[in-house]
Amino acid sequence: MVNADQHVIGQNAKSQELLHLQQKINAARQLLQNVTNQLSFKQTQAAEEATSIPSASQHPLTEQLTTEQSVTSEVPTPKDCQELYEQGNRLSGVYQINPPRMAGEHFPVWCEFVDGHGWTVFQKRINGYVDFLRNWTDYQTGFGDIDGEYWLGLDKIHALTSTNTKLSILLKTVDGNTESGIWQSFYINDSSDGYRLSISNDGYRGSLGAFCLDYHNGMKFSTPDRDQDNNVDNCAQEYKGGWWYNSCLFVILNRVYDSNGLGGIMWSCNPNQFTESEMRVTRD
Repeated sequence: MVNADQHVIGQNAKSQELLHLQQKINAARQLLQNVTNQLSFKQTQAAEEATSIPSASQHPLTEQLTTEQSVTSEVPTPKDCQELYEQGNRLSGVYQINPPRMAGEHFPVWCEFVDGHGWTVFQKRINGYVDFLRNWTDYQTGFGDIDGEYWLGLDKIHALTSTNTKLSILLKTVDGNTESGIWQSFYINDSSDGYRLSISNDGYRGSLGAFCLDYHNGMKFSTPDRDQDNNVDNCAQEYKGGWWYNSCLFVILNRVYDSNGLGGIMWSCNPNQFTESEMRVTRD
């Protein structure tokens, strides 16, 4: 009898345990359903809010930035190195410029920021590693290495010069010294006039000797394939370089160097032998 009662009690205890376990399972299922419902609600709410947020193109800050970028892109490229100097640049090097006469054509130049001016370098010789024995088209458009030896091009030199343009020439001697000269008025005419040279000795200062370059004043530019000098022979062929020859020259900075690294630069009014040259312009 006792054993039978104990068996009944054991079965009742197991039934109670199963009931409690089933209740826990049901509670867990309900909790999971609640979490699922809340998650679904939040996702729907987030999607509705997203549709009410303006797109990037409609956002006021984006519109402001777009306007600022548009204004920045419309800032004109400086017309020369002098304008770059006036804008506060003081580190000499390569810059992009756009002279008004070039109709929107931008091109790189070497700018020298010295003596209170921005000088645009249009000719530079160092040791003759760039060949200056070139044809007419090359001298028109320019050639060489903007970081080293180069000729900017007659079209660009014309665009950079006007009646108030100054010319500076620096020549380095074989001893490492520098001779220089500054002309207060320098101008190159356009192609229809053969890029005729116009230069004045008024206000000249320097050690080179102004008379030598004055001999070339009023001359058209000549190359071996475009003879525009005052000599019966072709001076550009004889002296192997493009220049404003008269009949023929007192000055030339574009000759071919000889095997000793000399002869590429001649300035008859100065007794020194020169190895390097630089021609540059600026304006008041």
